[in-house]
Amino acid sequence: MKKFVFRLAAALKARQTILEAKQAEVLELTGRFDLATQLLQDTEAKLSAHVQHGPRVGSTFDPARELQNQRHRQQIREEVDRRRELVRQLNEHLEKARDALAEAYRDVRALEVLEERDRATWALEMKREEQKISDDSTAQRHGR
Repeated sequence: MKKFVFRLAAALKARQTILEAKQAEVLELTGRFDLATQLLQDTEAKLSAHVQHGPRVGSTFDPARELQNQRHRQQIREEVDRRRELVRQLNEHLEKARDALAEAYRDVRALEVLEERDRATWALEMKREEQKISDDSTAQRHGR
């Protein structure tokens, strides 16, 4: 009885390795995206809190202090803009990585389907050989 040998086993193994690499890449990008999103939210909250603590009615107005506060708010706004841009770029990279992961999964699945077909063909061939051997032994026992 011959052993089952998948004709594209090396290709399947290589595709599975690529799939695992793509999964790791998506996982790493997802972590970076989540971290960047959290930092953006924290910076936006910092800006919001700074804006809410503006000059109060009835307090003395200090132009130097107000200028310093405006500069600080501007720096925070610029940081928010930089973080938004970073989140946007990470989101684009993440989408591309997810598309590549989906493609790698389709490649692996296609080879797995081919393997299943080869295995089914092999099993059918083995059943035929077993049936032939069984028929031959039965024919010999009955003297045909």
